[in-house]
Amino acid sequence: MRWITLILLLTPFTLPATHLPLTPTDSLIFDHTFNLRFEQALHIAKREQSLKPDIPKYFFMEAAIHFSQRAYVSATGPYATRHARRDSLMDLILEITEPAIDKFEDREWDDEQKMFLAGLYGYQGRVYAEREEWWNTFTNGLKGRRLLNALYEEDPENYDALLGLGIFNYYSDRLSGVIGFVARALGFSGNREEGIRMLKLCFENAELTKSEAAITLIDIYDTFENNERDARPYFEWVIETYPQNWLVKDWYLNRMMNIGRFDLIRPYFNDPGETILEVTRGRYAYELCRFDSACVHYGRALEKPQLLSPFQRQWSAYNMRIMRILDGNCIADNTSALLPWMERDLAHFEKNRDKLAAFMRFKCRLNKGAFPDIPDSYVTHPPFTAGDPFFDGWFSYIMSSYYTNAQNWDKAEHYAWKAIKELPAVFGGGSAKNLIYIYKQTRPGQKKYQRLKKFIDKQGYEKLTFQLRDIAPGK
Repeated sequence: MRWITLILLLTPFTLPATHLPLTPTDSLIFDHTFNLRFEQALHIAKREQSLKPDIPKYFFMEAAIHFSQRAYVSATGPYATRHARRDSLMDLILEITEPAIDKFEDREWDDEQKMFLAGLYGYQGRVYAEREEWWNTFTNGLKGRRLLNALYEEDPENYDALLGLGIFNYYSDRLSGVIGFVARALGFSGNREEGIRMLKLCFENAELTKSEAAITLIDIYDTFENNERDARPYFEWVIETYPQNWLVKDWYLNRMMNIGRFDLIRPYFNDPGETILEVTRGRYAYELCRFDSACVHYGRALEKPQLLSPFQRQWSAYNMRIMRILDGNCIADNTSALLPWMERDLAHFEKNRDKLAAFMRFKCRLNKGAFPDIPDSYVTHPPFTAGDPFFDGWFSYIMSSYYTNAQNWDKAEHYAWKAIKELPAVFGGGSAKNLIYIYKQTRPGQKKYQRLKKFIDKQGYEKLTFQLRDIAPGK
């Protein structure tokens, strides 16, 4: 995890300042790249590189395109070869950055080219970080940061420089252990809150780095802090701006299902022309109790198991087994090894099929959103007899999520703590996440904050400890 953090730490050094020119050619490169049309983007970058070989700009752009490609190959194609294909791209980036830096680093440049030179340092540092070559990682990162600091001090409205400085601040603050100690000794100190503030300013004001800032904020909020709700506006901006980026769209669809926002994603699934992974279509149908459709989509996904991650295979098989218990018609996948907690759940469901069926009817009606009076009616008449900690905790967690989305903060808080009390090992993480979001709106006192902090620390929810800073008294 530490080396991944360091790779992301060096993300920032990307594009030039807002007052510098963005040519139609550059815009086309960005549009192709963020819409996953990498070959078209590379063709233009290489053409411009041959026409302008004496500036860093298009060497940087070639490296940037390959780094975006790296994210693509890490999530597509045969799972067994993803790491090797990603490593090949990392080698290719070094083949671009090393000679370019040797060529350009000792020359005098204008502000625009300084930004691109900083970007070359950044991408080179990221490759070294993945290889755990820490000295080269830190030296490249510091060279890039010095360039960006100088540009920002010269022009405080250079919002594009804030992309790099913001990411540096955020990820420096996330470093821990021996690597974190060494990094801080070398000058890699940062501040999470300042980093996020800078990134938001960049997104709101910059033109050239706006897209990169949006992607970065998605990654910070979702991947590093388990915070789908704050990631949501940046997801939606990227999807609207780059409609062919089906990877971000699929990411968004799954995250909105995590927090029960089926109202936001229904139009995507109702449009047969949308590019959505079969495994994601299967999950959506399952969450609405459309079991025949879910089985079809999961079945199609599992016809090519080599294209799924272990996590996707396990969840597909787990949901198919649940559907098999409920209606007996879904041919369950018995080839994917499930996690121990999944096997325990299934054994419990087999013994309590009637409760499971009643609970799923309740949850699916809630997800369909057709009956807004459902929550209040189920509060007084629960869908099953109380007394089973698993179903009691699950019910409370679902109600907390529903009321959080409905912005009924008192009821959302009540059910979140109820779920934590009933079964903290299973529903504690999701409920604590709801509570952080609730308290962002209601501003808790010291007592509530300390109670939640104590629980999060005890359970070891590392990602939530960073979210928790946003509701600390005095913030």
